[in-house]
Amino acid sequence: MGTEQRGVPYSRPGQQLACQPITGVSVLRRRILACGRPVLGCSVAGWECAGAAALFGAGQLAVTIEQDGRGDHYQGLVAIEQPQLSGCLERYFERSEQLPSRLLLAARPDRAAGILLQRVGVGGMETEGPQAAEAEDAWRRIGLLLATLSPAELLDLHCRDVLQRLFTGDDIRLFEGTPVFFRCSCSRERVSGILQALGADELQGLLRERGDVEVRCEFCNRAWRFDAVDVASLFSAAGSRQAPPGLH
Repeated sequence: MGTEQRGVPYSRPGQQLACQPITGVSVLRRRILACGRPVLGCSVAGWECAGAAALFGAGQLAVTIEQDGRGDHYQGLVAIEQPQLSGCLERYFERSEQLPSRLLLAARPDRAAGILLQRVGVGGMETEGPQAAEAEDAWRRIGLLLATLSPAELLDLHCRDVLQRLFTGDDIRLFEGTPVFFRCSCSRERVSGILQALGADELQGLLRERGDVEVRCEFCNRAWRFDAVDVASLFSAAGSRQAPPGLH
């Protein structure tokens, strides 16, 4: 079989994956999703709209994979031309990763869920002939089965029940789940690097105007405050080290 059903996060250990629409016209001010293993962090602004195009406007979806602690990253771009975010991501996997994919997403105020099917190559498998035709038929079949799953079922059923509901006649192996929880990567050291990049004159002007300098993280909404002593230390010999690289 040339197909595989996955039940694990797409990002690999030690990596962070971030999705962000790049567009000039959007009803969202913050629109970033970042995740890694075994943690997840996200920042979104909810809005009632018809779909991805109405929500993000015309533009592209940037998918960035960053290696933790190294600053090395790979970025793929795909046009926002599908009515739903899942369709945009399917296009990304097909064009940038060369992985035909089917993605179903569902959410409500207290819960979110998704299922991702990807077709992966098998070593030594023929690209033509009976074996290739069988794999093509299998991929088409599981795509049709996925289309029968309702958002309510995806949200309410256990993942084991979802797989059994969809692929009753297939050999299903359910791996141990991975804990998912919120954790933001912001830190005082990262914020210090941002402020150093602004320069001493800019920060002194903010101190005169407001009395302190505040930077609020758009992921976790935590406020980092720096008074006059803190600002002075940023530009001293001991405090002039640059913050580690990161996505935000």
